[in-house]
Amino acid sequence: MDDRQMRLAECFLAVFPELNTDEITEANSDSVQNWDSVAGVALLAAVEEEFGKKIALDIRHIRDARNYKVSIERANTILSFHPHHSVKSIVRNLINNMDKCSDWDNPNYYNIHVFKALESKGPVGVYALPDAAGGH
Repeated sequence: MDDRQMRLAECFLAVFPELNTDEITEANSDSVQNWDSVAGVALLAAVEEEFGKKIALDIRHIRDARNYKVSIERANTILSFHPHHSVKSIVRNLINNMDKCSDWDNPNYYNIHVFKALESKGPVGVYALPDAAGGH
């Protein structure tokens, strides 16, 4: 490694101390488990400070197409599932009990970490609920 590469590797190690030197050259947001948006900004800041240069970012304001609307209609009609609590009361309960959780860094609480771990194990099958008419 030349001096520039060594300095860049030190920036990576400052943000991702769990990496070894060989892993740094191949590191990216998909290969490093703890690489989230906060770590990305920390890495950017470390590189800017180390090299004394401002890095321009192309921030694109892309509409988030994910749909967070909650509906349990299919669970009701197909599975005969009838919850004892409303979504509103469950969310209120979560908020009221947030202070009881002390392990916010547990990867089990981050969907992206859980899905990456599942994905790395390979396909486990596809399951589909039958539609309301009883077919698939």
